Amino acid sequence: MYVDELVVGKLRNMAQSDDVIIRPCKYSYNYLLDIMSKIREFCADNRSNPLALNIDSYSLNDKENIVLVNLLNCTDVDVKSFKEYICNDSAISFIKVNGPSILLSSVNPGEGFYYEKNNDGDIHQTSVGYRCKINNVAGFVTAGHSLEYSGIKVYKEFNGKSSYFGESTISYQEGPVDAAFVKLYSGFDMTGIVGEGELYPVAMTPAVGTIINLRSFNGHAYGPITDINKEVNYKENGVIVQTFTGLIEVNFDRMTIKGESGG
Repeated sequence: MYVDELVVGKLRNMAQSDDVIIRPCKYSYNYLLDIMSKIREFCADNRSNPLALNIDSYSLNDKENIVLVNLLNCTDVDVKSFKEYICNDSAISFIKVNGPSILLSSVNPGEGFYYEKNNDGDIHQTSVGYRCKINNVAGFVTAGHSLEYSGIKVYKEFNGKSSYFGESTISYQEGPVDAAFVKLYSGFDMTGIVGEGELYPVAMTPAVGTIINLRSFNGHAYGPITDINKEVNYKENGVIVQTFTGLIEVNFDRMTIKGESGG
């Protein structure tokens, strides 16, 4: 397999950099996602089926360009049954795991969560953004103006006020960035599940007219981008205290409310 030099040139022009490594692969990302969907649908529709129960986990392995399926029992017979009844594709690799995965309490993008600030004693609500890692520490991104400093503990409504699931470690609010990172405590896991769908990383340059979806504790809103380079001055007591630059403006189908910005 080889990579067409014309394609390489176009990709580097899109990235506006020559520091791009391009490697050929046998399967497209969308092709592998389709395999993931087939496995997910089988498990969802056959929750008590021995074939589904034998699947501990499965993942899209970008580096190897495969879908890796972890089976509790991984004999030739198990693999043959998987291929016959679930999906038979050369892009799938199988591996045996030592035991079943431990169920963690899940945190999903767009969910609401609560926190308190040291200086006011009130209970505040905002929304989960998307999962990420910093220095291999798992967590998620939310709005920086919500969690304005490190050490703010957060909890979910159904767990009650006393059950914290994470805390802010980084908060940055300047220029084009208004974000905070929340690290998850042991026993909690961040998913990519939003409603009936799943978030996947996509590199793109947004354009005016592109539809943006907002998921938050207040539900679902959507609407087109109206501006891709907006600057906003925030004022207190007649003085500009902060300016955000490079913002994207969206005209949602309803009014947004305080606490949705994290989503």
